Amino acid sequence: MKRIVLPVLLLIFMSVVVSAQSLEIEKIEKSSTIITEIGNPIEYTLRITNTGTTSEFEIYTFAGFTMTPEDKFTINSGETINIGVKAYANEDILETTRGSFVIEYQIRNSANEITKDKLRVNIIDLEDLLEIIVEDITPQQETAEISVRNKENLQLNDISISIISPFFESENIMTISPKETKKITIELNKEKQSKLIAGNYVSTVDIELQEEKTQTFIPFNYLEKEGLAVYTNTEGVIIRETTIEKKNTGNTALEATAIKKLNLFSRLFTTFSEKPISSSKNGFFVEYVWQKELAPGESLKIVTKTNYTLPFIIMILIILVVLAVKIYLETTLNLKKHVSLVKTKGSEFALRVVINVKAKKHLDNIQIIDRIPQMAKLYDKFGIKPDKMDPQTRRIFWNIKSLNAGEERVFSYIIYSKIKIVGKFELPAATAIYEKDGKTHEVYSNTTNFATETVESDKDIF
Repeated sequence: MKRIVLPVLLLIFMSVVVSAQSLEIEKIEKSSTIITEIGNPIEYTLRITNTGTTSEFEIYTFAGFTMTPEDKFTINSGETINIGVKAYANEDILETTRGSFVIEYQIRNSANEITKDKLRVNIIDLEDLLEIIVEDITPQQETAEISVRNKENLQLNDISISIISPFFESENIMTISPKETKKITIELNKEKQSKLIAGNYVSTVDIELQEEKTQTFIPFNYLEKEGLAVYTNTEGVIIRETTIEKKNTGNTALEATAIKKLNLFSRLFTTFSEKPISSSKNGFFVEYVWQKELAPGESLKIVTKTNYTLPFIIMILIILVVLAVKIYLETTLNLKKHVSLVKTKGSEFALRVVINVKAKKHLDNIQIIDRIPQMAKLYDKFGIKPDKMDPQTRRIFWNIKSLNAGEERVFSYIIYSKIKIVGKFELPAATAIYEKDGKTHEVYSNTTNFATETVESDKDIF
């Protein structure tokens, strides 16, 4: 959703009291924040003093908001009244606008005299309403501490906050005053905690207010030692990069150790951001060790990069070779097609098409199918006459009852065209359908083409 954040025009009204014509207005802000999912109004109390004559007044705005009260109200001369006003943003404002800005509203009396003033508005999404912090957890802790801060000047009644992490689960319904921070103490699940390694974790937080819901994720650290945070991250497949970082978040110096284990194959393609202080071989694995004395705030960061590009390419080539050999060995019928130019007495363009069929194993019920190009005609003399010709599909058929292993057949025919062909003339692949072990199989020949300007023949056929 596109968001347009209007400039923050925090002109805090230049003075507490705004005066125009016969009215003096003092604004008391109750709530200036609108949550887009809920569409709640901003609320102000206006303390209005009529320094003019008694009159009826109405309040309105042209800033994309609807204001209440909508009815007219009377203020006697010299009288001061308190009136509560609300402003509801229209759908377009809720969809496109975020941030803090001011809107202008007007108060008009029965003499059509207008007093103008401004109200501050802040539009946010539900997910931006709260600031939630999960404090780092140490192995010695029995409870987790979570702080929830209401960032806005808005009263939050019966807001539901559900927090789930590998260490704890908690559901809370609470009321939070404007700008208030509340603390939540949650008992840790020590059984689960004993099986977790040090590092960075994420808690899932579900927030519900007035039946509107949102979800956010809050990171926190499980410290290896008190004051030592551990971060690990691995990315990539072919080029695999692993980052190990240990940071001293305490207030005393300590020694940090990082360990990386690689197998004998991957170590050949691995580089390190820092040279390890030691390495030891254990079976098919090699263990690398880094150590560093860390002052408060310092980190030990090791980046290992394993590049599998070369072995991956070699593996792909091997697979392709194996597949090619497998396909060749499994092919039981070879079908090849080639053409040659023949010279005619009438100077027509003519080609002799030859199809070679060779069986590698015994095959039954073979049918050879070829298709005549659209612009060519079939000459009525053949090497072996086709068993069938289909003029609609322009296909010709030869049937072979069986072929023994190693047996070869050759079929040929001539096509011609009275249209002069210039450049490359391409013919489609021929097809062979046959039976083997009770199953029907289908193979295709190569496609072939002929460049008319490169080959000539001295043979006259018609």
